Amino acid sequence: MSINLPREITKPLRALLRRVRRMQILRGVAAMATVVLGGLLLSMAAHLVFAPLAVEVSWILLGLIGAGLLWSATKWFIKPLRGRITLIQIARWLETRHPEIQERVSTALELSDHAKGGVSEELLQQLIEEAQGDVKGVNPAREVRARRAKRWLWPATALAGIFVAVFVVFPGEAQRLLVRAVAPFSDLGNAGALRF
Repeated sequence: MSINLPREITKPLRALLRRVRRMQILRGVAAMATVVLGGLLLSMAAHLVFAPLAVEVSWILLGLIGAGLLWSATKWFIKPLRGRITLIQIARWLETRHPEIQERVSTALELSDHAKGGVSEELLQQLIEEAQGDVKGVNPAREVRARRAKRWLWPATALAGIFVAVFVVFPGEAQRLLVRAVAPFSDLGNAGALRF
């Protein structure tokens, strides 16, 4: 015997799951942007202050930016998204935040999936009806806040603002410094070449 759960239970849980995944994606993208923009700004500053940098040093700086990007992508994007999250896990997480639910939602999910005649259908149906009332007012945006994603979003936004400001204030120099940072093999002169 396997009882299908009504949409009134699964729909809010799936909405919570989608919200969790969106926050994981946002945090991963913001973390990667922070690492890349920070690395580019540091490399551009090194090319400005210590000009002319040796080609080997330029390659090392570019390699560090690439390694930082791979590391941040693995840690904050690929690894969290690769992990499987079930509706039962979402229900248990919700129940830890709302003790008044008393594990009715996760129990209804577990029993409806694995019921093999050992559970009364009437009792299970009553449990499902109570679980429907428990998840009725669930608001994914309120339950899953963007706090952890914002830890990376603020630095990424600040670094993007600095990056844009540098290009607005010093367009010629910034362009040359960026080319020197991302293309060490380029024979483009350094930022000081514009003054000659």
